[in-house]
Amino acid sequence: MTLTVRPARPEDAPFLAGLAPRFTAFGLPAWRDEAAVRASMERALALAVTPPADGACLIVQDERGEPLGFVTLATDAELFTDEPEAYLANLAVTAGAEGRGAADALLDAAEAWARARGLPRLTLNVFAGNARARALYARRGFHEDSLKLVRVLTGDL
Repeated sequence: MTLTVRPARPEDAPFLAGLAPRFTAFGLPAWRDEAAVRASMERALALAVTPPADGACLIVQDERGEPLGFVTLATDAELFTDEPEAYLANLAVTAGAEGRGAADALLDAAEAWARARGLPRLTLNVFAGNARARALYARRGFHEDSLKLVRVLTGDL
């Protein structure tokens, strides 16, 4: 299969919106409200087709032009030094594209985007329970840096 990556266009908005459920499909931490996470992703993805000047939304597609996934990128500041770095905000592929190289193509494009801007690192956040994504990122050379720990102070969790 031949894959190409291109910038997102406004007409990609329905495709992006259709991938919002992928951000909760792996099972969220018990204290997270799935509907709230999905609604947040839907809002973010609606804006993704018109990224800010220091960001990007890229679409991977097959040889027929069928979109298979996307990645959103931003320029961020390193926590301790304020040095600019690339931040991978979101990455998702369709269920049918899993294991077909679409995520790798998006990560290659994300790295190229960061390098073209002279950014020294590509960072991201991933849910602890998203084993498939964590395995992909580990295989691609990402390493844990800091861990966010949560103690729920309300309810029975």
